[in-house]
Amino acid sequence: MNQLPDNKNYLNLIGGLLYVSPRRGRISIPAQKSSYPNQQDWNKAKRVLRYISITSDHKLHLGSSDDGLQMFVDADWAGNNRDRKSNSGYLLLLAGGVITWSSRKQSCVALSSTEAEFVALAEGCQ
Repeated sequence: MNQLPDNKNYLNLIGGLLYVSPRRGRISIPAQKSSYPNQQDWNKAKRVLRYISITSDHKLHLGSSDDGLQMFVDADWAGNNRDRKSNSGYLLLLAGGVITWSSRKQSCVALSSTEAEFVALAEGCQ
């Protein structure tokens, strides 16, 4: 994929997304390739910006069900083609309301999809 001729606009957009991120909850920001972004990275960053614009009026809803504490986890296996590390995420609910969530690259290389799922479960339980 072709590298962008000037990454100044890309860096400005990523900086703005990083500024907004703590106020909007955790959003996935494509900042890993800020040194040598390409057109695909630029399109991903603009997609995140459109998502923030479209969902600016959305709020977290804290539930009132009798479900108690629930956790959902998931992982992909070797989702990153460069380092073969998996991505994992979890969602923690109390009474149907979101307490916390996370989505990030795992720190180790999982040798199977089952191992990637167990790493995601361990991260969620922490």
